[in-house]
Amino acid sequence: MDEQRKQEFLDFIESACQSTTNYRRFQLNQTIPQRLADAIKDILGIDVSDYKNEIYEDIVRHIEKRHGKQGIADQSMKDINKFGRINDILENFDEIKKADTSRKFKNSDGSKAKTIEIKKEYIGELGHLIEAVPVNNNKSLEVVSMYNENKLEDTEQVPDDLKSPGHTPETQPTNNVSSNQNI
Repeated sequence: MDEQRKQEFLDFIESACQSTTNYRRFQLNQTIPQRLADAIKDILGIDVSDYKNEIYEDIVRHIEKRHGKQGIADQSMKDINKFGRINDILENFDEIKKADTSRKFKNSDGSKAKTIEIKKEYIGELGHLIEAVPVNNNKSLEVVSMYNENKLEDTEQVPDDLKSPGHTPETQPTNNVSSNQNI
């Protein structure tokens, strides 16, 4: 997403949080990544290679209510900029698995759409994105929920002997240390 599109998306998120309607949606991309389409085909048996990805404003409010600043479950989405991770998670996921069915999104025959949970690890966090995969004429993956799981211990609780000492007179800083050197 280019910078203008990112700003349009963040404006949509802010507007959706204040709205009381459920029908407005934002198209995150016109086609989903092929790697994701292949994974969904393997897991669910659904060909989504020509699907787009969307988020409805009531889903934004759901995420805000459950995971936002005053979240009931947690506050992992209190920074609305984290919504901007959706495409990154779709493009660079670490794990994907089948999840429950969707209560909101339906297949063309009226049955509940299958869902997938997509995970992407970030520094200190594991991003979770749940997407419905309805088989209907809209041909769109639909964001169902999103949250982040804290992967770091509270730094105030880490014992001093496990904290990095930085540099001491015996260990001067260097810029050319390779991460694969044995210590």
